Amino acid sequence: MAEAGIVARGGGVGLCYYTEQDGKRAKRTSRLPLGVWGAPDGDQDATTRTATLVVEHFRQHGFAVEWDGSGTSRPVLDLRNPLAGPGVRRDRVVTREQFADGSANAPVVDAARFRADVDSDMDRGFQDPYEV
Repeated sequence: MAEAGIVARGGGVGLCYYTEQDGKRAKRTSRLPLGVWGAPDGDQDATTRTATLVVEHFRQHGFAVEWDGSGTSRPVLDLRNPLAGPGVRRDRVVTREQFADGSANAPVVDAARFRADVDSDMDRGFQDPYEV
C-alpha cells in the first residue's frame, strides 16, 4: 500500500470514491457507481470487505444499493433514496468541522499514485454498464 502512495492510519479499511464523470451521469440518472479500494494493498478480498462495509452503511441509512458482492464490480447507489423514512434527510449539510472530525482516521492518499492505480484498472478493460 505504501508503494501506491496510500497509507492507512487508525485502522483504515479502505476508501470509497466516485469520479467526476460518475457524478455528472448521476445527475441525469440518479444512479451513482461507487469505486471502492480495500486496504492495505487493494487486493480483491480487501476490496470486497471494504465494499461490503460501504454497501451496508448506505443500506442502513435507507439507500437502495445494487451490488453483486464481488470485489471486481462497483456498487451502484440509487440517489432517489426510495427507502428513506422519517429522519433521513437528503439535504443535510455537513460542516467543515464535522467532515474533518469524520475524516480524522481516514487514510492519507497520494492523488497521483492513486489515479495511476485506478487508470491501470481501467486499462484492463473495465466496462461501465451505464455507457452504451
